[in-house]
Amino acid sequence: MKIKKYNRDDEWVFMTMENEDMLACKWLPFLSDNTMIEIELYKEQECVAKYRAFLTKRMDLHEGEFSYELQVSLTKEDTHMDVGGRKTISLTEKQYFRTAKDLTLRKLVKVFYEIINE
Repeated sequence: MKIKKYNRDDEWVFMTMENEDMLACKWLPFLSDNTMIEIELYKEQECVAKYRAFLTKRMDLHEGEFSYELQVSLTKEDTHMDVGGRKTISLTEKQYFRTAKDLTLRKLVKVFYEIINE
């Protein structure tokens, strides 16, 4: 599913998908290699679900080369239950060390939407 529209204000980033569902995401400060993002799912202008995404950056050494990844897990806010499985996204060294919130959210919203709709 592709992002059709992208808007932002001081706190939230809003992404409208091709099917007109909208995800609102708010990046929260957490710990250095861990981040939490609040997500609200809107269908036809109504908030139908709220989630929290937990992002954990990992770096590992394989055969003398570093690998970088981001682990993503989602929890439904009202039930505190995990949604879908944990997803792992490969990162470049630059993405790992210099995370730009807007660029990262644009990439992650597709993963969030996949997990929510599993």
